[in-house]
Amino acid sequence: MDSEELTLVKIGGSVITDKSKPLSLRFNCLNNLSSALARYEGRLVLVHGGGSYAHPIAKKYGLKIEPAKVEPKGVTLTRLGVFTLHNEVVLSLLRAGIPVYSIHPHHILYKECINVLNEALSCNLTPITYGDVIPSKEGCFVISGDMLMRLLAEYLKPRKVVFIIDVDGLYDTDPKSGRLLKEISLTWRTEHNAGVEFDVTGGILGKVREAQKIASLGSDVYFVNGLYPERVLKVLRGEETISTMVSGRVRS
Repeated sequence: MDSEELTLVKIGGSVITDKSKPLSLRFNCLNNLSSALARYEGRLVLVHGGGSYAHPIAKKYGLKIEPAKVEPKGVTLTRLGVFTLHNEVVLSLLRAGIPVYSIHPHHILYKECINVLNEALSCNLTPITYGDVIPSKEGCFVISGDMLMRLLAEYLKPRKVVFIIDVDGLYDTDPKSGRLLKEISLTWRTEHNAGVEFDVTGGILGKVREAQKIASLGSDVYFVNGLYPERVLKVLRGEETISTMVSGRVRS
């Protein structure tokens, strides 16, 4: 698969779920976003977050991105929430006309998964994966959708990577009072985003760190508001819209 043809997209859990209400799906937001993605003419690889289906349960049972010994029941319940949301996402995308192929996040930890990704794409299937809980000898840990995005970017080297979030992009301070940034560099300090909330995967600051790592590989990375699906489509098509770009390319 030619990396120039491929776009890697993360559907943020904060867009398709209501994080203030556990297990609360934003049906209209999800379906509108699926419809926008279906209108894109290029090839996609998708990742989605857990939102209110995963984060509240993971937090309750002390699950984090670092391995730790936790109550096994918490792992099962967190994963059950993730699977429930994943099914909703798959059904929404299918209804919109995107036949997806689910790939277990554990496989993404190994570079050999690139074979499955390319084979799915060659069969006109859109690969999709999701944040999950992974067991290890040291304990169980959360692998976030943002971490999966970085791993997939390392394997696939896509020209463009898109993070779909619930605000217009990145801001110099708090999104409620700060200035929207049209572009940031690889060295921009994420601490500038003061006052933002964290979840078990690091919140927006964790996304920015992963995005900068991805951009350093040569991809242009965008943050765009998924509550406005037409903006997502414009970013995918390379058209001007409200967003923030993390540039990974040297421009003349």
